[in-house]
Amino acid sequence: MRINLEKIKVILGCIGLSLFLHSTAIAESLPGTVLWKLDIGSAIWTPVKHNEGILYFGADNGVLYALNSESKRLIWEFKTDGLIRSGIEIVKGEIWFASDDGFLYSINSKTGKLIWKFDLENLNLSRRLPAVEAPYEYDYLHSSPVYNNGLIYIGGLNGKLYALDSKTGKQRWFFQSQAKIRSTPVIHGRHVYFGSWDGKFYCLDSSTGQKVWQFDSEGIIQDSPAIGGGQVFFGSRSTKFVALDEKTGKLNWQYIHKNGSWAESSPVYQDGIVYVGSSDALKLFAFNAKTGVVKWVFKTGGWSWGKPLLSNNKIYIGAISASPYYFENVKLKSGIFSVDQQSGQLLWEQNSKPVKGYVTGGFHAEGVVVSGVLYVGGIDGTFYAYKA
Repeated sequence: MRINLEKIKVILGCIGLSLFLHSTAIAESLPGTVLWKLDIGSAIWTPVKHNEGILYFGADNGVLYALNSESKRLIWEFKTDGLIRSGIEIVKGEIWFASDDGFLYSINSKTGKLIWKFDLENLNLSRRLPAVEAPYEYDYLHSSPVYNNGLIYIGGLNGKLYALDSKTGKQRWFFQSQAKIRSTPVIHGRHVYFGSWDGKFYCLDSSTGQKVWQFDSEGIIQDSPAIGGGQVFFGSRSTKFVALDEKTGKLNWQYIHKNGSWAESSPVYQDGIVYVGSSDALKLFAFNAKTGVVKWVFKTGGWSWGKPLLSNNKIYIGAISASPYYFENVKLKSGIFSVDQQSGQLLWEQNSKPVKGYVTGGFHAEGVVVSGVLYVGGIDGTFYAYKA
């Protein structure tokens, strides 16, 4: 019998190709797999916003990006003259965001063209980015705009919480706190809630700006609150994470980090549980919202300053690394983690490229999950798409 070597080679080649394609398909179906990424060359600290198939995010190069999630192509870019650390609000084709150039911008979501801008009186005020030397008053965020009933609410470095007409950008009212506002306000019912670097947490009438109550946290408030079950949840650099009565501001319970960790992360409330990251505690916590009892803890190993993302019974949280760290024999870990919402068990983790400087890498910004894909920006200047 004659052996057709060429035919055998073709058959083996087809089998090899089939196995390769099959293994590739399996790999791409595994949670945590990098599906694609886009290198923009500038750190991304902003949350990702998704609207009608478009992903929006800002970066430290002062550019706001609009990226088509299907084609993976940039649709437009909008350039400002400062870092973009603000989150993005989108309503009916209009986008609002703030830049370190001192302005709040309103632009068209389809074209990226400017509609109006408002002077937040921030231009001449400096921020203190994370550094190895004192003072440790890290100032790495920007208050994000929030839309409600025709108004845009946002905090400024001048200590003002502004309420602006969303169509014209004209000021309706402002409330003056005694220090910069990095907290993103939350609107609930007839009230607006936010914290200030003056250590006070405020509840205002959302239509007039009149103060309803305030609570002294005894430390800088950097994070944004969560509201649920008649309570308001937030933390401060006093090391305390607290739950207040939504109507009166009375303290219901508090959790104090034993190692002096800032309570820096913005919490998320769902079904009677509050999820929140931490600073030097290097953990993600799940609290019983009524009692403050810890349900579970997940060790991220890094500064989890960002806001947890809850999606399909999973939690996504980032961690930031820095070096040198001021605790002996502790090395900060960076990465993005997927955690089971019920148990706190790790499902998968990924990391980004290391970067030069005191902050050496990781993820801060809250991502977004769309059709089984997690989109999130890294401090390494890369925009990632992971299999969720």
